[in-house]
Amino acid sequence: MDYEHEDFTKPVESLESMRQKFAQIAHSLSHFLALLHQHRTLVPWSAIHKNFSILLSQLHSLTNTLISQSQTLKTINIFPSDLFPVREQEPLLTTLLRTKALPAVEEWENSTLQSVEGDITDEEVNQQVNASSQLWEEARTFLLTERENYNWVGTVTRKQENEGEFSDQKDLEQQRVAEEATADTSLMDLLRFMKSGRR
Repeated sequence: MDYEHEDFTKPVESLESMRQKFAQIAHSLSHFLALLHQHRTLVPWSAIHKNFSILLSQLHSLTNTLISQSQTLKTINIFPSDLFPVREQEPLLTTLLRTKALPAVEEWENSTLQSVEGDITDEEVNQQVNASSQLWEEARTFLLTERENYNWVGTVTRKQENEGEFSDQKDLEQQRVAEEATADTSLMDLLRFMKSGRR
């Protein structure tokens, strides 16, 4: 492959556009934090909403840029140019070009995997799956039996229906009218008491 004639403008442009978007987000975040910390009282809701909307739109824009430039980013190989001060910036280079996880992270992952592998066997996993399936089956059976104990469409319960109690529609309507009438009078009494302070 002839690198002298290779066009690197597209990757540079995509990286530059992403750098600008990251800089915008960092600026918006610092402005938002300054706004939150400078007031002794609560920040007005409108200011919080405005700043949060700006952050969301910037994150959305960055996400769209990352999605549209994903193929370009996958093909980029990062390496320093000849003008880069390698001797002075060697710690920075090793950090930026690191492909392996930090030792603390690797140790944490390994200890987690070992504790999980040591705690449970395949037989125990199968037992837990079977117990979970059995629990769900028992819950389903319980739900079906409880559903049969109730009358979901009538005016009496299933127990009352089995005992032979049936309520007439006219009786229910008369009872409702009587309850509404007493509710109206008690409401009027309450309003009268609130107005005059006398019963």
